[in-house]
Amino acid sequence: MRKIWIQSAFLLTAMILMPGCQKEDSNPNHGIVTDPDGQEYLWKEMKDRRVWILENLNYDIEGHNSWWYDNDPANGEVYGRLYDWEAALAACKTLGGDWHLATDQEWKNLANAYGGYFDWEIDKEIGNAQNGYDALISGGESGFSAQLAGIRISTFQGLSEYGSYWTATPADDYYTWFFSFEDQDPKLDRNGGRATMGFS
Repeated sequence: MRKIWIQSAFLLTAMILMPGCQKEDSNPNHGIVTDPDGQEYLWKEMKDRRVWILENLNYDIEGHNSWWYDNDPANGEVYGRLYDWEAALAACKTLGGDWHLATDQEWKNLANAYGGYFDWEIDKEIGNAQNGYDALISGGESGFSAQLAGIRISTFQGLSEYGSYWTATPADDYYTWFFSFEDQDPKLDRNGGRATMGFS
């Protein structure tokens, strides 16, 4: 999943103390973090007062399951990789410092700061889920730039149609909480998925 955070800040799958290359800048609210392959990712402090990475990770961590959509490296350049849940946890930690996959509560806080989300656990909208989607999607006013990177179950599905982002929080023994964006129904959703699925 694309999201992780630093002390009182995050990674966007993203989503702190930065061990990697950080750009000298007069604005302390944004910068760059580097993965072990030398790939750079922009980060920014969001309205929730946490720091999130603004791009999906594209790091293939040894011993864990991750994929480019359709196994095409060109998709990785745009959308990053899709990770199963354990791989997402491990990939975020490779950035060093306090970077980690954002928790369910951290995602809720981010969503609420930008409007809201629809919670499938309780079948209820919290705030305005479309506002949350509009602000956090690529091109939205927040700069968060969530990508519709598709998912992997047993096959790849939904590139440019929807994108799902792991949280660090299990829902139960089988499912883990995630947040998703869908182009055909533009709202930010919270749901649970099997940890073997491939998400940003």
